[in-house]
Amino acid sequence: MSTELNPTLPMTFIPVTNLIPRERRMIRNMAGALNAAFQIAPGRELVIHLGLGGERSNLEALETWVCQQMLTHRMHPSRESMGWYVSQLESTLNCIEEEKHD
Repeated sequence: MSTELNPTLPMTFIPVTNLIPRERRMIRNMAGALNAAFQIAPGRELVIHLGLGGERSNLEALETWVCQQMLTHRMHPSRESMGWYVSQLESTLNCIEEEKHD
């Protein structure tokens, strides 16, 4: 099974609530795995960087980020794509850290 999305789909952002349950579950699972892997602290510090602003926690912001990555890069969150998501999040978090020090 391919982890890439259909290239004919529009690249607009779709709120997580508009996705089918299977897609929401995949996003939630990937966000939880990334949250654990990066040991992201509870709180809302990452909402401004990873989310849209209305998320109640870093984990919810991470779910939004995973959804945006999935739609932008047409990459379904799965075991096979975990390495790709780790690399993308690591790059994003490094950019956030660099911005803090500038």
